[in-house]
Amino acid sequence: MSALISDPPSVEQLAAPARVWAVWGRIAPCMRRGSPMLSKAASEKVGHFLDRFDRQHLALLIAGTALALLLRISLLDFKSNDFLDDGRAWYYQIQVLGFRAFGHDLSNANLPYLYLLYLIARFIPHLPNLTAVKLPALVADFVCATFVYQIVRFRRESRSEALLAYMALLLAPAIVLNGSFWGQPDSLCAAAVAVSLFGVLKKKPWVVTTAYGAALAFGLPAIFLLPFLISLSLKRRLGWKHWLAVPTVLVAGVLPAWVAGRPISGLVLSSVVSADYSSALSTYAPTLYTWVPTAPDAAGTIFHAGLVFALLVMAVLVVLMARSRVELSPQLAVQLATLCVVLVPFVTPKMHERDFLLADVLSIVLAFYVPSLYHLALVTNMSSLFSYISSLFSVEYHRRPFPEAWLAVAMLLVIALTIRHVVQQLYPALAARGHEETTGGPAATDPEP
Repeated sequence: MSALISDPPSVEQLAAPARVWAVWGRIAPCMRRGSPMLSKAASEKVGHFLDRFDRQHLALLIAGTALALLLRISLLDFKSNDFLDDGRAWYYQIQVLGFRAFGHDLSNANLPYLYLLYLIARFIPHLPNLTAVKLPALVADFVCATFVYQIVRFRRESRSEALLAYMALLLAPAIVLNGSFWGQPDSLCAAAVAVSLFGVLKKKPWVVTTAYGAALAFGLPAIFLLPFLISLSLKRRLGWKHWLAVPTVLVAGVLPAWVAGRPISGLVLSSVVSADYSSALSTYAPTLYTWVPTAPDAAGTIFHAGLVFALLVMAVLVVLMARSRVELSPQLAVQLATLCVVLVPFVTPKMHERDFLLADVLSIVLAFYVPSLYHLALVTNMSSLFSYISSLFSVEYHRRPFPEAWLAVAMLLVIALTIRHVVQQLYPALAARGHEETTGGPAATDPEP
């Protein structure tokens, strides 16, 4: 290392890309051994980081991140109706009133997202309002992708596959459109759910529940994951005491607005209830309610019946997962979590197209854990893409390339295949018995990849 310090590379050398990698090759081993210019702890951290990334992988990671970032920057100028009608006014009030804006019923958006807008207005005041409104979602996309990388890396032990999962998420059309183009903050919830799932795999229960509380604070779609987490508690993989983190995070999320002057009753109600005044049982979402005729006089009855049905489906999922005696492997955990965030919104009334973002994210993860279920990621993400196009550009039903009723049929097929696969994993003896009765021979076991 002393020779390197006494004879540093010249500017001309650093200007050539080949020389950059040559210098990197000389520096990296020295940092792994320790450097007199760094403390011992810092040198060990740098060495650990360098051991995890080789030069080619690091170059691809940087290039992929830059590509995804440039793609999102190119879409920031689009102004959706949601921004023109609501987002622009919210941000303007936060700019003018500052923290006092939270003392008023500012919007129906989740408070943590509005706090982020306040921080942007406070510390980056000259940022255009359109960019400011979209910035939290843009950053959350990369946070979510980072944890998707970690989740895939945890199980597959392949940096290449983890990098592919990272890029697949960042370049998934629906995920790109949701935040950078549309300006919706749903990726904040998705990022927190990814952290929670990573905590499940790492067996860190406080991380699981704390991140899940943050996901609920950022968006109600996080409730779709609830059956999976309850089953973990019933199987004693997640202590009931750890659930205390969820209300703690939710209370912390409303405290700033309460300090600013809003009544606590209104804050609790706004945190739990998301207003939807339309009579439609499905808004551009490929759910089973796209097949139900929308009669205004019967919409309320169908909605309440559908809500009860969705709760029953969630209860069945909990029982199905909790009663299985199969050890919860990382592969099985990802399958169960994905099934929950795909099936629950499909059977819940009054869903919007954006409510499937968690399904878009976790289905991509599942495709790398169980490659035979790649069709779930493909159909889910493409359904979201076509739904987004119809919603963003107000495409009339008869002019849509794939109406929601058709997309719902495709979703039903892949959900049925996924349920079949998950049940076989949860109850292998039952699956083997059914196979013997059907074919007259023993079932071939499907080795875990």
